[in-house]
Amino acid sequence: MELGLKGKVALVPGGTGLIGKATAHLLLEEGAMVAVCSRSQANVDSAVKELGNKYGAARVMGAAFNVDDRKAMNGFSKAVQERFGTIDILVYSAGTGRRSTIETLTDEEMQLHINEKIFGTLHAIQAVLPGMRAKKDGRIVVFVGQAGWHPQSDRLPSGITNAGQAAMVKSISDGVARENVRVNVLSPQYIEGPLLGGIIEEQMRKHGIDRKTSAFSYARANPLGRLGQPDEVAAAAVFMVSDAASFITGSTVCVDGGYHRYPLS
Repeated sequence: MELGLKGKVALVPGGTGLIGKATAHLLLEEGAMVAVCSRSQANVDSAVKELGNKYGAARVMGAAFNVDDRKAMNGFSKAVQERFGTIDILVYSAGTGRRSTIETLTDEEMQLHINEKIFGTLHAIQAVLPGMRAKKDGRIVVFVGQAGWHPQSDRLPSGITNAGQAAMVKSISDGVARENVRVNVLSPQYIEGPLLGGIIEEQMRKHGIDRKTSAFSYARANPLGRLGQPDEVAAAAVFMVSDAASFITGSTVCVDGGYHRYPLS
């Protein structure tokens, strides 16, 4: 299938993380140019080197800053457009997933989630939207964890901010659809990586079980009976920003092995 991504330019906040970098790899494989950003300069340098060595340094760039810094996001967006000429695609994969309950949640933890998921998403979309609207072509995908519609007592900050993040995407998608800017949510669940690994290890300590038993408790939560892989999420994201998904906007696509089998609200 021809995805129509050759020569396109993609901005990937959070592009040094496991899923974000997997998405960057697939975009580059499809012929796009990619700009990644995250808060860690070391992670940015490592990702840019890895991607540049495989696909060519001329097709990759990166910068380190906090996504809630509007000035920095605008500056990076401008730098990407100056180097590559435009920004066609935004894949927002930045975020955090700290667990807290109503008893343990601090203002600092809540603010961290708000900054990365609400303000970060908002700033990134506002930075790329003028150019997309001007040419009447844009593709935006925001990764939103399923705590937004599966709130649990120990995921209070994620439940609050993920729901707000998803609502933001829905609202924005309505406002820009007639200008051919497509905005969608991609919602992964139980994907192998550091975030889930930390949760599995926490359950191992809490219940005195081995890693295989702890991991299986999450794998069996979906009909496919296994954990997902970063590449599987990345493949869905790349499809969603491709020409093949040209009639999809304002939607939530779950990449979760069937964990969420009912219509989203």
